Parts: sequence; C-alpha cells; structure tokens
Amino acid sequence: MRVSVLINNFNYAAYIGTAIKSVLDQDDKWVECVVVDDGSTDNSQTIIEGFEGIKALFKPNGGQASAIAAGLPLCEGEIVILLDADDRLYPEACRIIAEAWRAGTTLVQYRLDMLDLQGRKIGAYPLQPFLQEGQKEYVLRWGEFPSSPTSGNAFESSFLRGAVARIEDRSFAFADGYFIFSAPLHGRVQVIDRALGAYLVHGRNASTSALQTMERIRDQVCVNIQQKTALCTEINRLGLGSPNVKAFLGPYHWRAIAFILRVYPINPEVFKGYTIIECCRCGVIKFACFPNIPMLARFRNIIALLLLFAIPRRVLRAKMPAGRPPEDSAVPNAS
Repeated sequence: MRVSVLINNFNYAAYIGTAIKSVLDQDDKWVECVVVDDGSTDNSQTIIEGFEGIKALFKPNGGQASAIAAGLPLCEGEIVILLDADDRLYPEACRIIAEAWRAGTTLVQYRLDMLDLQGRKIGAYPLQPFLQEGQKEYVLRWGEFPSSPTSGNAFESSFLRGAVARIEDRSFAFADGYFIFSAPLHGRVQVIDRALGAYLVHGRNASTSALQTMERIRDQVCVNIQQKTALCTEINRLGLGSPNVKAFLGPYHWRAIAFILRVYPINPEVFKGYTIIECCRCGVIKFACFPNIPMLARFRNIIALLLLFAIPRRVLRAKMPAGRPPEDSAVPNAS
C-alpha cells in the first residue's frame, strides 16, 4: 500500500519545516509528501520551497476543506494521512500503517503523543480509549467516537475523495471531524494502539487544550455544529437514519452554548434556534448518560448548568476566560 501525506498549512512557518521533514524521514520505501499552503502571509512559502522531493501547491486562503480538496488530486497513494502543519509523524508511522491495512478499511486510527514547545511529552491522544469495534453503531448513537486529532488518522483514498466531494461549502473550517466520524459509515475502522506521531501544544491549536477565550470557544462550537450537520446529512443519504444536529451534540457542546447564550452578547446565526433552558436541560441529560465521563465531572457540570440562572451575568463573565465580550447594550436579547 502506498501512503500519501497531505499537509495543509496556513501561517505555520514556525512548524511546517518539522512536519515536512518528518514525512521525508519515513522509513517506508513509498511515501510521498504533498503540501498545500492555504494563502499564508508569513514566510511559509519560502520554507516550503526550500524542500526537495515534495509536491507543493500554493493557493489563496479558503479554509481547511478547500486546501484538502486542492491537494487530493496530487496524492497518488491508496492511503492518505492528513497531517496538520504543526504536528509530526514518527519515522516508522507510514510503514506500520501500510502493513496493518486490510481490505475494506476506510480509516486507521493511532495515538499521538502530546508535546510542549520544549519537546516534552505532556500527555497522549485520544483522551479516551479507542473503540476496538462497533464504531459505526457508536456514531449512529452519539454522533462521534473516541479519536485522535486529524494527524492521528489515515484514510482510504477513495473514501476521502468522496467525502471531500460531498462538502458543498469549501470554506468548511475544520472538515477533519466530518471525515473521521463518517468513515465508519463506509467501511472498517482499524486501531493501532501506539503513538505514531506527535501533536504539538502551542496555544494556537484548534483543540480544547487551546480554547482560552470566549471567542474561540464560540467559534469551536460553531465548527462542531457544522461537522454534526454534515454527518447528519451523510447518515440520511445512506439511509441509516434521520438524526438531527441537536441529537448529536455532546454534553460539553450544550454546556458551551448555554454559557455563550447567557454571557456572550454577540451570538452567531447558528445559535438562533437554541434557548438557555433547552441547553441546560439537554446538557444535564447528556452529562448524566454520555459515555466515558468521570463521575465527578458529571456531577460538577450538572450542578454548574443548574446554577446558571442563579448566578448574575457579571459574575459569570468575570469567571470566563480572557477575551471578554463587549457590553450587553451592543446586542439586545442576549440572555
């Protein structure tokens, strides 16, 4: 099996060189590196052009989905790894993935070490154990399943091309979640329960470890709703059910939307169909039954949602992360 590693980059000049080098250093005899720069304004292009033996494409900024769509035609491998520009693969990664691949597979999952800026290991993804089987049923029930971030997933090429083609909005911010969670609907998911790469934590990541401001929390929830919407559409298309987006929102999504509606006065159009009461009720239900949440975390979050109306907004706002929103007078009906 041939492996293509597709790196999409936007203003990650500080990291892109390490990502590319990690692909060029693979010990597999057939690995190609495809780099799509999505309109960077830093010196990413100079760094990318300094490498030989890669396929590079430079395009105007259009978001992750557009970068992947632009890069896939350059990928010749039957397996495609979507490597984030700030992550890296270990030298044996592509060889182990190719050797483990079986017919009918759409996705191979593997662990990622979490590294700080000094290169020290500070944890590992996924935060929950991998499912060894039953991923399709899990997705149909919960709208997701335990997974590493983007760089911890290898996709069957034809599946990925089809998934990209089904995304009508090329500005889709983070399409990777849709690719991962829809993969079990189309074939087998295999698990390699060891770290084959590293995820660098540096403060600009789109993961929960980097959600430091209310603005970023709000934006991430919008991305999650976009991903769940695409997943519901795909389940409908395949005749596997008729779920709605709200049924697939997890407990932390409901908690975030509840606090945004209560505290944050500038709410995107996507939140117009939500009320605080609904968010609190659904959040309590999900925290009570959602898999793999520690009991203490369930209890604390249920109490927090129940107390949401009793605590004055100014107190809630003072407890929110940095990046305070403007005063309520800017937008009416925020509460």
